[in-house]
Amino acid sequence: MDKNSITGLVLITLIMLGWMFFSKPSKEEIAHQRRIHDSIELAIKQEEIKQKMSVKGQTQENKLKQNLNSDSIHTTRSDSTTYIQTQQQYGIFSDATRGVKKEMTIENEFLKATISTLGGKISTVLLKNYKTFDGKPLILFTEDSTSQTLEFITANAHLFSTGNLYFSPLGESVNVSSKDSSSLAFRLYTNDKSKYIEYLYSLKGYDHMLHYKVNMVGMNDVIASNTSDINLKWSMTTPSLERDATTQRNASTIYFKYLDDEVDNLNPRKDAKKSLEAKIKWIGFKQQFFSSILIADKGFEKPTDIETLSDPASATAVKTFTANLSIPFNHQASESFDMQFYFGPNHYSTLKNYGLDLE
Repeated sequence: MDKNSITGLVLITLIMLGWMFFSKPSKEEIAHQRRIHDSIELAIKQEEIKQKMSVKGQTQENKLKQNLNSDSIHTTRSDSTTYIQTQQQYGIFSDATRGVKKEMTIENEFLKATISTLGGKISTVLLKNYKTFDGKPLILFTEDSTSQTLEFITANAHLFSTGNLYFSPLGESVNVSSKDSSSLAFRLYTNDKSKYIEYLYSLKGYDHMLHYKVNMVGMNDVIASNTSDINLKWSMTTPSLERDATTQRNASTIYFKYLDDEVDNLNPRKDAKKSLEAKIKWIGFKQQFFSSILIADKGFEKPTDIETLSDPASATAVKTFTANLSIPFNHQASESFDMQFYFGPNHYSTLKNYGLDLE
């Protein structure tokens, strides 16, 4: 290669190197290009993620819709089954299986009775002028220790009980003073609101008697045609009110009075039960110093089954009393049965004022 050729190649190489040097991007340009590249890559990744999330979201949404549809079908089936079972069990009273439990009170200077819309029963009774041995309020019984239900056979041959159905209150809690009188009414409606069982509780001032009236309206074709009486089941587990539970237990029993005979009682020192085969005027759940007595204005029909059970191992419960009483039912469009509860002390003079005797 001659000298001129070598010189030419050198010049060309120098020119190329110079062009490469001067055309090389600056640091700022490199950074700018890198930012553009990174932004493009980020946008691509975000779009890929968005597409994946969209697909996943649609899948999850479809699954959720499937689960909701499945739950809805299951709930509908469950509700339908419950509805059918309720209809079969309670029939014309099925609407009364749904309600709100509410407690209302009726009181005077002597006592305060709390009545629950669930079952319409007297759930607690407080005697105002007395205390327990340790100075606490004297409560004769509590909601979970007492039962007061009507039982009968319906026209479709089902045994029916009012205890776990909701009554509708007609009015508000009342406080009776002096010689005034007031009342609370609770109705157990059938699905046909023109037919119902009503409990009417009335109280006067300065009185130990709480009047209790059962009104049956339109029940003549609801209760079985061969039924001549309705069972009123009244039970109570008495609490320990005195220092010595054993002494209290040995003094607690059921007293009763035949309509045309003397007062009698079950043996207080042992568990006992008896079927009374004559009409009864009243049944008394007697504790050591206080009693709860249910009196029928015209007497209870026969038979009346009574029982006492004790639990010596219990530190709070003294004795359980149970009475199955018969209320006459004549299949009239409207009929009533009048009773009274005595809640008070066993003082001879106090009991005598009400025509009662626990001797």
